[in-house]
Amino acid sequence: MSQNPEISFDSKGNRIIKGKLTEDSLKNMEYYSWYLRGKTDYNPAKRPMKKITAVKDSLSFVVIMGTWCSDTKEQLPKLLKIIDKAGIPQSAVQLFGVDREKDSNGTVPAGITYTLIPTVLVYFNGRLIGTIVEAPKRSIESDLAKMLSNK
Repeated sequence: MSQNPEISFDSKGNRIIKGKLTEDSLKNMEYYSWYLRGKTDYNPAKRPMKKITAVKDSLSFVVIMGTWCSDTKEQLPKLLKIIDKAGIPQSAVQLFGVDREKDSNGTVPAGITYTLIPTVLVYFNGRLIGTIVEAPKRSIESDLAKMLSNK
């Protein structure tokens, strides 16, 4: 894992990771089968994927996530599948784990605010063009394509 994230357990026995993560760190944790299963099972829609892939080198993401959070468990694997399928490099994705109190051990970049998890900030050429909070309105790829249309 990168930058030594803190691992603890909540009162329900959920593993909580606080700090900066990478997709590789999630892949390598045997207790995150939800991540591998969700990413393998998801098939993004082709039409919005064409729009995302066409600008893949201009996109970047900041994701505030909770390994304890059901919305993160549902949405994060889908987002990362879309990013992989579009050819967006992992270096364009910053993942930050938070606990139930939304603490990340100070790893979330200054100026980024969030109250609900997951929060996905979407940037085009370094400029924020939209967010997805908890769950997309339609699907992640459709919401991203709409953000790109409105940029």
